[in-house]
Amino acid sequence: MAVDSVTSSPLGPPATEKDAKVLQFIEETTKNTDAVQERVLSEILRQNAENRIQRIANGDRSPILSSHPISEFLTSSGTSAGEEN
Repeated sequence: MAVDSVTSSPLGPPATEKDAKVLQFIEETTKNTDAVQERVLSEILRQNAENRIQRIANGDRSPILSSHPISEFLTSSGTSAGEEN
C-alpha cells in the first residue's frame, strides 16, 4: 500500500508506510466498533469457558477472571431498565 493511498486525515498525510498502516487499522477498527466489541467479548468468553466462572461462583477468590475482587453475580433481562419491550 502506498502512503498516499490512505484516506486523508485532518492532520495531513501519514509520514511513512508504517504510519499509513497504523492509521488504516485505527480507522477500520473505529468504523466497526460493534463487530470489534462482539469479537472481543466472544474471545473473553471462549477463554473463560473452562469452568472459571463457576469457580468464582463457588467462592474462588484468585484473580482468574479479573484483577478486581468479584463480589456478586447479577442476572439481567437484557434491557437497561430491566423491562421487556
